[in-house]
Amino acid sequence: MKPLYIYIIILLVSCTQYSSKITPSIPQESSLHIIDSLIDLSKKNYNQDTSTNEFDSYLLEAEKVALNSNLNTKLFDLYILIGVRYRNTSNYSKSLEILHKALNIANEFDSDKLRTKVTHETAVNFRRINENAMALKLHTKALELAESINDTFLIHCSYNGVGNVYLRYKDYDRAIEYFNKSLDFIGKEKPNLLGKAINSNLLGETWLYMGNTDSALYYLQQSFNVNIEIGSELGQAICYNGMGLVYYEEEKYNKAINVHNKALSIYKTLNDIYYQSMCLNHLGKAYLAIKEYLLAEKSLQKSLCIANKIGSKRFALETSINLAQLYHETNNTEASYIYNLKVIAYKDSITEDLQRQNTEAMNVLYKASKQEREILILKQTAEFNELKITRQRYLSVGIAVFALILAFLGVFAYRQRQLKSKLSEISLEQKLLRAQLNPHFVFNSLSAVQNFILKNDKNSASEYLVNFSRLMRNILMGSGSDFIRLENELEILDDYLKLQRLRFMEKFDYYFEISDGIDPEYCLVPPMLIQPFIENSIEHGVRDVDRQGTIMIRFVKEDDFLLIEVEDNGRGIQDQVEAEKKKGYISMATKITEQRMHNLQVITKKPCKFEVVDNIKVNGLQGVSVKIKIPFKEE
Repeated sequence: MKPLYIYIIILLVSCTQYSSKITPSIPQESSLHIIDSLIDLSKKNYNQDTSTNEFDSYLLEAEKVALNSNLNTKLFDLYILIGVRYRNTSNYSKSLEILHKALNIANEFDSDKLRTKVTHETAVNFRRINENAMALKLHTKALELAESINDTFLIHCSYNGVGNVYLRYKDYDRAIEYFNKSLDFIGKEKPNLLGKAINSNLLGETWLYMGNTDSALYYLQQSFNVNIEIGSELGQAICYNGMGLVYYEEEKYNKAINVHNKALSIYKTLNDIYYQSMCLNHLGKAYLAIKEYLLAEKSLQKSLCIANKIGSKRFALETSINLAQLYHETNNTEASYIYNLKVIAYKDSITEDLQRQNTEAMNVLYKASKQEREILILKQTAEFNELKITRQRYLSVGIAVFALILAFLGVFAYRQRQLKSKLSEISLEQKLLRAQLNPHFVFNSLSAVQNFILKNDKNSASEYLVNFSRLMRNILMGSGSDFIRLENELEILDDYLKLQRLRFMEKFDYYFEISDGIDPEYCLVPPMLIQPFIENSIEHGVRDVDRQGTIMIRFVKEDDFLLIEVEDNGRGIQDQVEAEKKKGYISMATKITEQRMHNLQVITKKPCKFEVVDNIKVNGLQGVSVKIKIPFKEE
């Protein structure tokens, strides 16, 4: 018979439902209080009597109140509770049906936090029925959702779930990796100590499977200490049981028996017969190892009795295996045979259950997916009809907008044609500017050949002409492009400088310097951009000095720009100017380069500039430096 206060709660619920027919709404505070009270009553009743229906009368009433009061977030929590209950009693199809209702609520709210929770619980269902591939997929999805909202607790739970799947796959290294990741997200200000206890215990279990008993004991002791801190007797008993398995593995059977008895004592105090069955089986196995057959038989028979009572075929299977071994060692052939038959029967039954549960779970998923598709089709049909009406209503407006768009496109196309024409003019101008440089260079080169011929130096003249023809071919190949690869430009400059060294009897040396971050194979530069300045350095800088000349050519990347520098140790700017005045020489390099830089700036829409620096004014050294800055460009 139910206590009087339970009937009072149910009466309040009934009054609330009746009043909802009269008044438009119920104060949500009252509804929340009623739902919480019903859930507390259900939990209390469920803990006291494990045979109670998972979706009992209290939760049914709570569901009605939540629906009537439109408390969908509370309804979500209610469905999660019921789904977990069904899962814990191996009713996986019912669990998935309830969790799908929770998922619908999460989608209505478009809440990634709620979606993460329900996805995690659904993944645990598939883990329980050994559908590990689906479980891993769902746990990973839950982890992605949790990370997207940066919810450390849900990230912690998801890492734990992934670790558990890898533990079932016997991929122990990855299981340990994810359990440790889960521990990293237990929090600092308010640490999730229960999560720390669970993950530490799982790490101990995993290390035990790997045969590393020292590490297993270390993590089990850590878990035990945390369970003491949070006052969890059940957690302490689970750790004792794990330690017993470690001692059994180390063949320290008396130690194993001691801690198993400690665990059993706690399970009895908590009246937890599920864990009693498991612990009695481990205790009987330890007694069997030291030939204490009577104690072993007593423990194992108790374990089997409880396993059958709670319907745990897994515990019954493990206990039957140990009993068959016990009767084999005590030469009770008939009993050993009987229990071996039971082992086979339990294995077959467990396999059939898993297959049935798997089929039921997949059917639930199929129905849920079908329902979602039907809802989507209905929604799309309604949207299509609404769109059809709207289209008729705004047809005239659409025509006007279309006319405006056509007008805009016409103006835009006209502007584009103008822009393309302007860019084409600039590109043509660039080519013409380069064409002004080439005759000047050809004239100087032919003069050098003439000089060799006058000196009757046929070998030098021949070598010069061969190099000159190769250089002209490379120049012509790049003359039609606004940009060429830096490696091709370097080849042209190298050939040109070789010719000039031959012409001036190796009066100077030259060097190329390319900084990190520049790949000549992919870096693009305007062709023949710095050749006029190199020619100036030779003709007016190092040619007539009384020392070995040096020309340094540098390419440096700075952010999104390419810095090019041509530096010589020849005559300074002042000496060059005076010499050029005497000869009546007018340099075109500066004027042409200024125009090329202006055009390059129009094309790239980025600043382009160059400057000529007299080194003696800057650092007291001889010579001239030409510095060019253009946008860095790659293929």
